[in-house]
Amino acid sequence: MSSQDKAMSLFPPPLPLDEEYSISSEESTSLKRVIGIQDDNELKQHLLSVQAEAYAVYPYPCIRLFDFARFKITKHFAYESVIKLGKERKNAIFLDLPCCDYWTVGHKLFRTTPETFPVPFLQGDIFDPNFLQPGVPALDTSSQPIDSPPSLTDSDLTSLTPLQHHVSVIYASSFFHLFGEDEQFKLAHLFASLLSPLPGSIIFGSHNGASDTEGDKPGSIRLTTRGKTIFAHSPSSWKELWTGKNGPFSPEQVSVQVEVKKVERKDTARVFNLEQPYISYRHIWSVTRR
Repeated sequence: MSSQDKAMSLFPPPLPLDEEYSISSEESTSLKRVIGIQDDNELKQHLLSVQAEAYAVYPYPCIRLFDFARFKITKHFAYESVIKLGKERKNAIFLDLPCCDYWTVGHKLFRTTPETFPVPFLQGDIFDPNFLQPGVPALDTSSQPIDSPPSLTDSDLTSLTPLQHHVSVIYASSFFHLFGEDEQFKLAHLFASLLSPLPGSIIFGSHNGASDTEGDKPGSIRLTTRGKTIFAHSPSSWKELWTGKNGPFSPEQVSVQVEVKKVERKDTARVFNLEQPYISYRHIWSVTRR
């Protein structure tokens, strides 16, 4: 079973799309600017078409909720520092994990092609040792990678392993919460093996977690009324994951920040067939090299 199949086993059988359209005016303005569609109805039909194609690839609830069109990364507290790092660090590498099997659909969404948007794409299972070598520790801050970073335009680059210790920025949105506690632990170590030891190198993202007002305890939380659960870290256990006794970093190597946002969404209640709006606690976090 692939990591994607394992993740999907957490969710109930997918509901059919109902063409419920939920895009804010701010999101609509941004999408028009980026995609180049100015007519509201044309934009709606374009997004519905992309949604249907993506949902056919894998029916994640977030696809039904149009989360692919919400520019969440620009609202992250670390976004501006990431942009600054990209401008100032020569040959900085940005890695977006994951995009699942949606790369081709993404080109359709933004009306790009591999020629107009020549960003390398590597498809694989992050838990596959042939795709990303496990057991590689994070480098100490005073150390430097032994080898040079690979060329991202090299057609021979078919796995993430050559990128270990060379990535300046790793972004992971709605990813960790798809897996159990043990797999999240493995993910943290795999991510750490990719991160450059240079100060300012950063892993950042967001996912559903436990509320710090409910005893600050990690554990399984109910995802839907149909009994499915996910493992949710609390803010303190999330920091422990990265810098605790068995974490990939020491507290001296990185700074871990976690913000918790209470989210109440009526559209999520519709997707999960709930009587009341679905309330979740969004962890917005970063792990930054000191």
